[in-house]
Amino acid sequence: MDKIRNRFLIVFSFYIFLIAFNFIPLGIIFPSLKENKFFLNIEKGCSKNKLVNKLITSGGVIDSGYIRILLFFNKKKIQNGRYLYDPLLSLSQNVKKIFNGIDSGKTIRITFIEGVNSKNIALKFQSLEFFSARSFKNAEKIILNDEKLCKKYKIKRNVSDLEGYLFPDTYEFKKGESPQQVIIKFLNRFIGIVNSIDENISPENLYDKLTIASLIQKETGYGEEALIASVIYNRLKIRMRLQIDATILYAMQRDGIITNNITKKNKYYDSPYNTYCHYGIPPTAICNPGEKSIIAAFLPQPTKYLYYVSKNNGWHTFSQTYKEHQLKVYKYQKRRR
Repeated sequence: MDKIRNRFLIVFSFYIFLIAFNFIPLGIIFPSLKENKFFLNIEKGCSKNKLVNKLITSGGVIDSGYIRILLFFNKKKIQNGRYLYDPLLSLSQNVKKIFNGIDSGKTIRITFIEGVNSKNIALKFQSLEFFSARSFKNAEKIILNDEKLCKKYKIKRNVSDLEGYLFPDTYEFKKGESPQQVIIKFLNRFIGIVNSIDENISPENLYDKLTIASLIQKETGYGEEALIASVIYNRLKIRMRLQIDATILYAMQRDGIITNNITKKNKYYDSPYNTYCHYGIPPTAICNPGEKSIIAAFLPQPTKYLYYVSKNNGWHTFSQTYKEHQLKVYKYQKRRR
């Protein structure tokens, strides 16, 4: 009886071991295989049996029994195309790409809205199964350590990430492009915009402009970028705190606190990004600004405004004095509560 039980345990353990190989990426189990990527060409009308044979002969599968079970329960049709088999993804993840038609040769159009932050850009690529968000952040570090690239794109030295430099727009990407290739596309679009405004600006001055542009982006209404910029510059000129709510939200999000509400308490949130507590601009950009906000940071409208308040319709009303501002706050904000 013990022999039968031991034999069963050995067979069962071996089968669990084989399944684990298919659930856990081979590139993680064997680091030497993590760069061993290859392409699978799936012709139109390819059967599940043919797909199994392709995976076995290419070295992507250890246990054919498990992959057959996996394919049996997948009721979708196999999509023809050229697919990148990535050892840093599990077998089930690689097979999922084939059933979902995520072809390495297909171009995918992705739109990033103005004001998106770098973390959400990385997560977007991860959700679309291009690569992990961690790979994206690692690629940022590689670029930041490349002196030639930093010089080409006017990236300030010793910054921790590319927040502000990843120009939001609609891009076309191909599956299989590396995170570095993807980021370079953002930077090429970015530097084109900057050079069209001021091709002689230094990386240090540009960094400050981008930080201000990110504040404008988060505060702006319909076509009010240059007016918002004027308030920011006017306050900086007289050493008046900027008191921009978006900087508090960004500070809290960086610390893992997700909220869209500003309370009296978190206006005192302890962070160098908190412009209610600290003078001047934040240490870094708080998002990736669009073209209009970048232009406004370079060319603010000349005004004497120091205050603005939302009219709750997408527009703001601007004031020169605190007394005038308080009347407008009452009219558009407090009276509505």
